[in-house]
Amino acid sequence: MNILQPIVFNPFYKAIQKVFGEVRIPFHFSKYSNKIYTNFVHVYLLILKERYQASYRRLMKIADDLHIKQMLGIQKLPYPTTLQKFVSKIDKVLLEKLVRASHKLMTGLKMQTAIDSTGFININPSYYYLHRCNLKTPTKNFIQTSLVVDTKTKLVLNISTSPYRQHDTQALFRWLIN
Repeated sequence: MNILQPIVFNPFYKAIQKVFGEVRIPFHFSKYSNKIYTNFVHVYLLILKERYQASYRRLMKIADDLHIKQMLGIQKLPYPTTLQKFVSKIDKVLLEKLVRASHKLMTGLKMQTAIDSTGFININPSYYYLHRCNLKTPTKNFIQTSLVVDTKTKLVLNISTSPYRQHDTQALFRWLIN
C-alpha cells in the first residue's frame, strides 16, 4: 500500500531557492543535455556539501539520510562525478553571483569587507644557474591575487587575479560592478 505523503520543504531549501531565483541561473545550460538533473539540484547539493563540510561521497550518504530525493523531486541522487563536472563547467562570474546572493541572504545588505592582495612571480630561476649558463636575467612576470573578505562572517566574497600590479581597491570596484 503506497500512501502519498506531503513534501516538507525545510528552511534551508527555501533559502537556496531564493538565492537561485535571485541569480537567475537557467534550469539547464544546454538544450542538448539529458535533463535528468536541473542546475538547481546541482547547486543545492553543492551548497549542502559546503554546509556539512563533507566530501562528495559523504554528501551522498547525508542526502540519503535527510531524504533529499523527495524534496528535490528526483528519483536518484547524481553520482559525485556529476557534481564535480558541474563545478568545473560553471562560469566564475556565475559562481561569484551565487556567493554574493547567498551572502546577502545571510547578512542582509550590511557587510564589512576587507581587501588584501599579494603578488606571485612566475619565473624564479636561480641566479647562479643563469650566470653559469650565460643566460640573461629574465624579466619577472608578476601575477597579483586580490581577496575580498567579509570580516564578520569570514566568507571570501571574491578572488581575482591580474597580470599587472594595481591598487587593492581596483579588485573591489570590479566586484561591485559585477
